[in-house]
Amino acid sequence: MRYQVGQKLPVIHFSFRGVEPFHNSFFRMPYLYDNKDVSKITITELEVTEHHKVAVDYDPEQKKDCDGYLLKAVDGTIYANQYPQASYGQTTDTGNRRFHGHHEEGTDVKALIEKMKSGEVFIPEYHLFDDAVSDIRKGIEDVEKSLEKDADTISKDVSDRMIELKTNLEQLLTVILFEYEIAFPGKTFELVKKPLWEKIDLLFWRVEFKDIEGYAEQAQKVRDALTAPDTPEEPASSHLSLEYVHHFENKDQLAIVRQTAHYASYPAGEEVAIMYGDYTPNYMDDGKDAWMACASERYSVANLDRAVAVFMARLRHNPTKVSNHGQSYEEIFGAKQTA
Repeated sequence: MRYQVGQKLPVIHFSFRGVEPFHNSFFRMPYLYDNKDVSKITITELEVTEHHKVAVDYDPEQKKDCDGYLLKAVDGTIYANQYPQASYGQTTDTGNRRFHGHHEEGTDVKALIEKMKSGEVFIPEYHLFDDAVSDIRKGIEDVEKSLEKDADTISKDVSDRMIELKTNLEQLLTVILFEYEIAFPGKTFELVKKPLWEKIDLLFWRVEFKDIEGYAEQAQKVRDALTAPDTPEEPASSHLSLEYVHHFENKDQLAIVRQTAHYASYPAGEEVAIMYGDYTPNYMDDGKDAWMACASERYSVANLDRAVAVFMARLRHNPTKVSNHGQSYEEIFGAKQTA
């Protein structure tokens, strides 16, 4: 069996700017064909609750010799994987890693679709996280190889477009890593190239999940700092304000931080305000030209866990100076900040 009952699977979904809600619910990989820009990345986990033997859809005898599964999302939504029937293409088993909303018999599907079209209900189709992320990394490698192999034959226009695609995919991976660490506090992942099976020389990109060393202790310090009163005489604020000053060597680095803020999938009613100052060139102490951006993010205390997770992800991945209620990084942690 490819999954076990009780197993929790990390999954991912991409939404695209300018696409109506119902069509945005289907899973599509970014930067394929006429896909629009990514507007939101949803990362969560599904728990396997049931395993069934099912028939493949094109089998005339309907022999139940395939594996199908039911899963439960964090919000209780039921998902299916190759259930109640399995579906395979001639050359692909993508369906084994795809998860769609499952509706019990008697559900008014037509009414549900109308709600999804209006945006009242959103049930995203998910894909297995490590499979999607590995494909993105392979895409970067494929572009790199093509640029190197065909350098003397491709036109500058095509070369520029390929370089732009490579840059977009690299930035997307950075944002996915950022969002993963928010979705699963204390966890991270890295991409490594390994054999898919033992005794096979071919190498494939694989996602390796790992714990963040010292995360719990540092996160508690962040939590204490965010909930501390503004002054000894005043109670803690009803909202949290995270403030940043970013310094970058080039505009590409700046764009990555801007995307992490733009893609962040905040729950409804969280009352989050994100304000970015002008992106302007500045001179660092060593005289080098650099770019700077100021940012402020505001969270309701009711979502303290998310505020801490976002704060920690910022510290790990953005070259920022961070302050909260006037406290410097050194005052919060008692140590100098490292990039």
